[in-house]
Amino acid sequence: MDSITISLLIGLALGKNYVIASVTPAKSVELMLQDAVTLGIGCSDFSLSPHTTVEHIQKIIEELQTPRNSHHVIYVTGLEETPPSVQLCLLEYLNQKERVSGFFARNQECGRTPILVPVYRIVKDTEVNIPPPLTVKFFFKQYHSCAEGNRERPLTSATEINDVSGGVTRQLSRALSKQVSRPSVVESSGFVGRVLELEKLIQGVEVTSEVRRYYGDIILLTRNHRLVQGGLPFTVYSDFEQFLKVICAIHDYKFAIPAMVKLTAMKLLPLKVKMISNVQMEPSLHWGSNQEIVEFYYENSNPELIVAGVLKTVTPPI
Repeated sequence: MDSITISLLIGLALGKNYVIASVTPAKSVELMLQDAVTLGIGCSDFSLSPHTTVEHIQKIIEELQTPRNSHHVIYVTGLEETPPSVQLCLLEYLNQKERVSGFFARNQECGRTPILVPVYRIVKDTEVNIPPPLTVKFFFKQYHSCAEGNRERPLTSATEINDVSGGVTRQLSRALSKQVSRPSVVESSGFVGRVLELEKLIQGVEVTSEVRRYYGDIILLTRNHRLVQGGLPFTVYSDFEQFLKVICAIHDYKFAIPAMVKLTAMKLLPLKVKMISNVQMEPSLHWGSNQEIVEFYYENSNPELIVAGVLKTVTPPI
């Protein structure tokens, strides 16, 4: 099962909206719609443009309130191209669910809450243009590749962190490779059944105080990183534990371990990180650092590398 399918599994199990990042959003949506049909998941897609109005957004939501359009997952492309008023309207709907109760109502067939999955275009390296207020409303960011034979690697693989950090610890690699061969919830029959089963397994995952201190240190160092502007959203602690529990449940763990914390950090935190907009905001320049070196460091950094660097710094509990 690839990471796109597992991301859908996580989103449905937790009822969380998340983001897909793609170089070709339209093609990605086409492939994901095909996958959803194969998995037996109801879905719909909407394409927005710079000419999209607030009235258009309201009509879409009104349409989604009808029984025939109460889908589990809604893919939206072009959200980054819409006017700020449209994005603020969407933010208002996400903040006040009671105003669009039909949009967030539980599906009568499976008892599921529909999730919203915007597909953003990658503009530079791994970056997507998501306004900061909207970023808080999305759980995590998942990349999608439309190249034939180059589908995204599964979340059960350590290679993703390997590519970002330039070498993950042997402990993490061994722990993940061991779990790939073990029976897990993603191998059961029926995707909807897997979602329901995963919901129950999440409740039984234990997180010890040592593990909480460990991921708390990771969040703290990421928040205080020299290239991070404005820290992290206040919801990041609760989001981290939720994601950690669902990843542990997928890997058939009854308790959280450091390897799963690292995987959670790499999947969850990059979306929450907002880098400084100008190299002059880098604090070490005020202490006499060489500006050319700082500029090189800034230009070759991204949220994934920031989080990977923090993971190398924080020592996991034994």
